[in-house]
Amino acid sequence: MPSLNERLGFSPADKLLIINADDAGMCCAVNQGVERAMTQGLVTSCTVMAPCPWFDDFAARARRNPCIKLGVHLTATSEWSHYRWGPVSPREAVPSLVDEHGYLHASLEQFLERMRLEELERELRAQIERVLRAGLAPTHLDSHMGIYHFREETNELALRLAEEYHLCLREAISERVTRLQARGLCVVDRMVFDTHDVPLEQRRAFYEQFFDLVAPGVTELITHPAEPTEELRAIGGMWQRRGFDLEYFTNPETEDLIAAHGIRLLGYAELQAASARALGWGPGR
Repeated sequence: MPSLNERLGFSPADKLLIINADDAGMCCAVNQGVERAMTQGLVTSCTVMAPCPWFDDFAARARRNPCIKLGVHLTATSEWSHYRWGPVSPREAVPSLVDEHGYLHASLEQFLERMRLEELERELRAQIERVLRAGLAPTHLDSHMGIYHFREETNELALRLAEEYHLCLREAISERVTRLQARGLCVVDRMVFDTHDVPLEQRRAFYEQFFDLVAPGVTELITHPAEPTEELRAIGGMWQRRGFDLEYFTNPETEDLIAAHGIRLLGYAELQAASARALGWGPGR
């Protein structure tokens, strides 16, 4: 089978990089940051959280700005202490997914302990459908806090939905990547799953080292750009790191650094198109 690079029209030796911005729709500051990072910076893809209060705002930004290519950030947790969201589905239709206050569970552990698979499928479908009803054309599925990565049953559900809706799928486990690529689905060869834990004072060195290590093939880097506003500071403790990501990935020096390493940027739209050719997908749902 041709390599993923070859399926995308590149040489096997080319270093290809997707820079994805997670959490669009979470709040105004994140929406502003993701939009700036994609229109004025180096971010090539993003994913939107359909249950969040600022989803409609980001959907409007994406409709008026064709350079914003987005996936669906499948969401089953609501982790902030004083800023919460519930499901897209009626709460009574997904009782295993909500806490006593009607919000999605605060932790991944609570979600995995209490969720029922049929209710999770109902909710994830509702999230995808909300994105489609908003007039958006998603490119892929991924997950907030990795909700489908930790059990085979949830991973299989995510794959089934991706294929049904003609979407790519973010996958991080190498054995699954190999299996999905063999099926014809374009899945990145490797990814840096999360940079949230990198301290603020180490982030520049982390990213510079990352660019040194990018190998031939398709790599995905997950970032979290946002404007460091008072709103974001009030929500939670990652505002400085999100603000750094925004400034770093809109800095011309970063663009020069990426070019100096011979790295070429692309997005999930290219992977979706290659998957469609391999799998005979017609227009997406």
